Amino acid sequence: FTQPRGRVTISVTFVREGGSTFFSDVPESFWAYNEIKWAYDNGYVNGTSDTTFSPNSSISRQQVWMILARLSGTDPASMAAAREWAMVNDISDGTNPGNAVTRQQLVALLYRYAQMMGYDNGAREALTSFPDAGTVSGYAQEPMQWSVASGIVAGTSAGTLNPTGTATRCQFAAILNRFTASQSEKA
Repeated sequence: FTQPRGRVTISVTFVREGGSTFFSDVPESFWAYNEIKWAYDNGYVNGTSDTTFSPNSSISRQQVWMILARLSGTDPASMAAAREWAMVNDISDGTNPGNAVTRQQLVALLYRYAQMMGYDNGAREALTSFPDAGTVSGYAQEPMQWSVASGIVAGTSAGTLNPTGTATRCQFAAILNRFTASQSEKA
């Protein structure tokens, strides 16, 4: 190697040790590739194995508690500790930890997290443009209006909110990414 004369620019790429750079079941063409990569690179989500993410699998309530705790800067040692964190901070009542979270439950958890963190969450948008708006549960009305107004939830490819549908791991990564982006824009 001969050191060139003058100014030199060095580019560095960091890759996690002991594994591939990303998951085999999330190709670059996947609709939420960037969001999943962002969530993984920031340590909010892990794969379901060393090589897979399982993007279309459901995400459980306890997994969301763990990820929100990490996002807050807390690092729970276990799922039980994440549950305790969620209950102490009024994010969740701690019930049904292993159950898959619905889209409206996910939005309600994020809304409560935003309240806990003192984020501005006063934006609201009517849900009338969604044909299934009437199926949003009472507890999730305000959080869903907030999430739509904030650009966190834009509806499904079918143009619905699908509030009672199970949230997938890739949907969670996308919603979390939009949530953090919406908060950083306000900062």
